[in-house]
Amino acid sequence: MDTDRTVLDWISGYLPPAEKWHRQVLAVLSGTDTIQSLSRRLIKEPRNPEILIKLGLKYQVRQQREKALPLFKEAASLDPESKIMMRRENGEEVSCREMADYQYARTFLVTWGTIEPDHLEKFVRDQPAGRLTKDAYLDLTRGTRLNDEEGAATFYKLFAMCPHDPEVLERYVAEVQRYQDQPEAKNSLDRGLAFAESTVDVLKKNDLTRAVLNLAELWLLKGDPAKAKDAYGREFMALQIRSWAEALMNYAEFWNVKNTNLEDAEAAVTLALAMCPANASFRRSASRFYLYPPGKPDKALEVYGPGFVKNVENDPAELYEYFSFWLARKMNVESALDTLETLLRLRPESIHYRSSAASALIKAGYPERALAVFGPDFIARHAGDHSILYDYGSFWVNRNSNLESAVPALVKAASESFRTWADQYRAAIALDKANRPEALFLIFGPSYLPHIKDDPLALCQYARFWLGKNTNKDSALEALDTVVRLPSLFWADRMSAAYGYLSAGRADRAEEVYGPAYMKTIVGNAPALANYAVFWKRMGKNLNSALEAACSACDLAKDNSDSWATMAELLLLDGKPGEALTAIEKALSLTKSKDSITRYESVRKQIKEALAKKNP
Repeated sequence: MDTDRTVLDWISGYLPPAEKWHRQVLAVLSGTDTIQSLSRRLIKEPRNPEILIKLGLKYQVRQQREKALPLFKEAASLDPESKIMMRRENGEEVSCREMADYQYARTFLVTWGTIEPDHLEKFVRDQPAGRLTKDAYLDLTRGTRLNDEEGAATFYKLFAMCPHDPEVLERYVAEVQRYQDQPEAKNSLDRGLAFAESTVDVLKKNDLTRAVLNLAELWLLKGDPAKAKDAYGREFMALQIRSWAEALMNYAEFWNVKNTNLEDAEAAVTLALAMCPANASFRRSASRFYLYPPGKPDKALEVYGPGFVKNVENDPAELYEYFSFWLARKMNVESALDTLETLLRLRPESIHYRSSAASALIKAGYPERALAVFGPDFIARHAGDHSILYDYGSFWVNRNSNLESAVPALVKAASESFRTWADQYRAAIALDKANRPEALFLIFGPSYLPHIKDDPLALCQYARFWLGKNTNKDSALEALDTVVRLPSLFWADRMSAAYGYLSAGRADRAEEVYGPAYMKTIVGNAPALANYAVFWKRMGKNLNSALEAACSACDLAKDNSDSWATMAELLLLDGKPGEALTAIEKALSLTKSKDSITRYESVRKQIKEALAKKNP
């Protein structure tokens, strides 16, 4: 946010590598493709599909499906012939139409709400040779489990579409390791091995060094020796050496955990360190190698101990890595704590290093030291910084420690400078856990509602929180009323509001906002109808309307097994076991998922028992 609390942008969580996350932060600070700058650009260029896609991605990463989907849909309509190009993060060009269609389909898989892989499956059918088809298949494998035929089939399609792709191979290996005891995983091994062997065979023939050598030759023939040196000079060789050393360390770690081929593994470690002696990451990996049981602690300290840490005494990140590495192992502790002091002299006001160090110290059994690093003395110097107050207060309140200092800090931060609803909610959870009702009500009571009046997800969360505590009920109902008054409300938010009303004992209001009258407005929307039916089935209310919705959903999406199963359960509740049996048999015929089959067979058993009672 800027100084007047206007949202500039958001970054959802932290994912390594740190360099990529840091680039994101710098982009926000520079105003590059932020939610604010994109919104301003859209006013000037309302028919620019790339801007719409980038805005859609902002809402996608924030889990706001109802805002992302229309933006992707509009972007696709502005490039019907796939002639407008945009550039991906990796530099590859792709048409706005393909990107918009892909992100529209992907949103149903990666955002909160009902997971609907059908959209991505349709995308790969429509774009069998598209530039984003591989990405779509990889997205589908994230929800794929190698414990049924359907999961194996997804990987087989990916093998065929992306032969010799190491990323596909890595994803497959991760899944087959996860489900190695399942018959389907074991049965897939022959095809997986064939894919792996062909991938290795092809990659062995791809000699990058020869290709770059030839590139340099061409630049020399062109009369540009500077370009030849850029391509095939010192930087290229440094990258090659690092790559070789990394391969050696991976080799060593692989055999070390398998407790075999250890002599060669240790030789690989020695060679890697000889190639990159100053690389702290490799030395840390080598130390981990030597500490693996039965262990060679002297060797571990030799490669990554007090003698080495002097080489990184001006590098805060590496100092912290060294400190946390040894403290976690409760070895070389004196050197680790000394290193922390060096770090804090370099970055005395860094809340990141202080909070991380305090967490590590508490975990290692040094609570007093943690307070010295990140306690009352530190926060006294930052009494006017709401961001630091919030992080400090949350840290200690969540640990139910240092509350005398932490609670006032958290309350001051959250009440004087309202944060995002997720931050405010986390603060509320922490204060509730610490049994501080007055502080909780101050930061997350009725006075907070105006700050989230346009956010249905936040309003529903607020209502659910207070209704779950059976207090502040009037304000919770006010939040739900605010939700249903919002224009263009997404069906999932309306369903959440209905659940809130039911929790408050207001079944009449729940049916008013999400009952038969509303159901008539979503005719033609199979996912919305299916979820409506499931919701009321689970609630045990409004069952006639739920059955009508389930029947409509099955008519619209005849190959959706879950919709047929829902209809079967509702028919059973309606006293029609014969029709229910037909529906559940249809559901079973449409799925190969082991989990679904188990669930549907349980329903079929109930139906047959009901039939037996009806026709003894």
